[in-house]
Amino acid sequence: MSEGTDWLRLFSSAIEQIDESVVLTDKEGIILYVNGAFERVTGFKKEEAVGRTPRILKSGQYGEKFYREMWETILSGGSFHGTVVNRRKNGSLYYEEKTITPLLDHGGAITHFIATGTDVTESKLAEKQVTDSAERLALSVRGSSDGLWDWDLASAILHRSARWMDMLGYPAREVAGGPDGWFDLVHPDDVAELQTQIKAHLGGTAPRLEHEHRIRCSDGHYAWVLTRGEATRDADGKPVRLAGLQTDITARKALEVQLTHDALHDPLTGLPNRTLFMDRLGLACKRAMRSPERGFSLMFIDLDKFKLINDRFGHAAGDALLRDVSKRLRECVRTCDTVSRFGGDEFAVLLDEVTTEQEAIAFARRILAKMAEPYTLEGRATRAFGSVGIALFREPCEGPCGMMQDADLAMYRAKKLGAGHYAFKDGGLR
Repeated sequence: MSEGTDWLRLFSSAIEQIDESVVLTDKEGIILYVNGAFERVTGFKKEEAVGRTPRILKSGQYGEKFYREMWETILSGGSFHGTVVNRRKNGSLYYEEKTITPLLDHGGAITHFIATGTDVTESKLAEKQVTDSAERLALSVRGSSDGLWDWDLASAILHRSARWMDMLGYPAREVAGGPDGWFDLVHPDDVAELQTQIKAHLGGTAPRLEHEHRIRCSDGHYAWVLTRGEATRDADGKPVRLAGLQTDITARKALEVQLTHDALHDPLTGLPNRTLFMDRLGLACKRAMRSPERGFSLMFIDLDKFKLINDRFGHAAGDALLRDVSKRLRECVRTCDTVSRFGGDEFAVLLDEVTTEQEAIAFARRILAKMAEPYTLEGRATRAFGSVGIALFREPCEGPCGMMQDADLAMYRAKKLGAGHYAFKDGGLR
């Protein structure tokens, strides 16, 4: 550099071109100079700032204690470093990494202050967004009944939160270990499907993991849970982490079971209703058509003169009679058979692998005898009888509706004989 270089002009030009804002004040804090970066960041022109104090940037975010401590630092000869929130001319706030340094004369006395600042608003807002998100997540987790789990796929370490453990009755503490500790608790009938779903998500064929399964609690019983999760992947798309939530859905599952049961069972007797019985009859027809040796018998049963009993004793007594008849019918058959209330005073019985008339007649006689035993209604002994129509599976079979029609016709044949008889559609009367 030549001796004739204008150092002051060169220095001034450099200050004007740098990205950091520069403010020069006298000892009392009156602004003497600001550079171009200051103008760009704050919105104040040089002529608007010079002669005023840095208070024009005051955001109102700090109390007097902050400014007092800052002045004590720089007046004692030290430099102030920190991130501050300032206010632009248009009123918007910005973050600035600020350094304020005192300038000293030859005797060590303070003559001026120089402040430099870097606008870090963008990074601070991004950082604040992450912090706020983390705080919201932490708050939601604390207020949630869900348990967290986090699986580091590289290290094969699975973290389960205290809430995850607590919902199953185990000590409420975070647990870290291999995934086997998790899978060992899953019901043996459910674990394979859960692992299949996990592999499908990690392999990219499923957008997320979502699986309902049973899991063993500390007292040995199994609770129903919903496990949801999503993988974090690296730049190449390889999964590196799988994390999610576990939700206790035992109550919902119990409700679903109850609703399903109610939809398929008679509310008065608890027996399978017409819908469920016809479904089972359809399955029996298909099975017998595939394997004729696995035939079956179908009975359609009607109470004789039930209306007279209702009229004499009332509907409550009639309901009690129907419940008693249901109980007796169940006692006459095996666990593999199905007894159904079709509605009113009509019942149906599916006798599995009862393939001959002799076998069917034995069941019919047992049923009629049981139904003929006295009932107690309103404290009085009462007799009630039934009529039984029998249909045996024969090929060709017209399906469940055809079988029911045959049994219904047989029942009307039995009714014509009087109370307490059975009949087949053609032949076989008693």
